[in-house]
Amino acid sequence: MAALTRRGARAVVFLFVRLVAVALFVTLVESQSPRMGRAARLLLEAAASLLVVLPFFTALGRIFGWRIALGRVYAQEERWAEAAHVLSVFARRGYHPFDARGEGAYWLALALRARGETDEAQRLFRAVAETRAGEWRDRARAELDRDSA
Repeated sequence: MAALTRRGARAVVFLFVRLVAVALFVTLVESQSPRMGRAARLLLEAAASLLVVLPFFTALGRIFGWRIALGRVYAQEERWAEAAHVLSVFARRGYHPFDARGEGAYWLALALRARGETDEAQRLFRAVAETRAGEWRDRARAELDRDSA
């Protein structure tokens, strides 16, 4: 977890550095081009925004991928408390883009069920079964069927 925290902090620092560098660049280009049209300015500023934000979201995607991998290992080793801690962010709706396949939520549901939090586990299994596609949807459905039998 310490390594994930450092990586997250590094992503935020680099976001700030890129923001300052791109802002300086855009200011210099606009000041050197007084006849630049409004459309060209908007295009320049939109491109600059993408240069700042896209690497940040790419870094976040990697961090959440590592969270899923770490949580999977903890769950496979039946270290349920650690798995639940690492994967707890996937219980919140705002993090679904970082867990598009539903793997993180699935492993979190397994960890929660093993810890006795069956209602929350059932909710997560249902969410994966209803909103995801592929392997993790099928696994979540199998867990729901197993629990209802």
